[in-house]
Amino acid sequence: MTINIGSGLGIDEHSGEMIIVNRSRVEAELAHSPDHCNRAVAALVDGDLDVAATELDAAPQNFRRDVLRGELARCAGHPEQAIVIFTDLFQIHTPKGLRRAMLIQHLAKAEYAAGDRHMALAHLEEALELRLRDQAPAEQIESSKLMLKIASRK
Repeated sequence: MTINIGSGLGIDEHSGEMIIVNRSRVEAELAHSPDHCNRAVAALVDGDLDVAATELDAAPQNFRRDVLRGELARCAGHPEQAIVIFTDLFQIHTPKGLRRAMLIQHLAKAEYAAGDRHMALAHLEEALELRLRDQAPAEQIESSKLMLKIASRK
């Protein structure tokens, strides 16, 4: 089972990572977008971290760009750096509601990658609670449930 998150992307049920499920949609909606963050997402999911970094460098500073910088660090094998980035973003942007839930889930994925399963599980539970409370789209709720399942494995 893959969770469809739109724009030709999905969440892989085994890894919890974004994957391409429809390359033509990724190309049309993300890779050739005028938005640097969209192009960075396409590059990240394709594993082209250098292109993702270049696109993020060209993007205006905002919450989405900053979260993607944390994801870039995690995908590059630097989960501790990603944890610092995500933690700082709570102070920089003071996200509320579904944005906060999304940032908490990204933090949890970095914690899990760094080997801190206990903190990852606590944060994933918090993200799921926020998403349920704020009536997030179904794919966001399913993503949180999936990450909880993955992080719960021994």
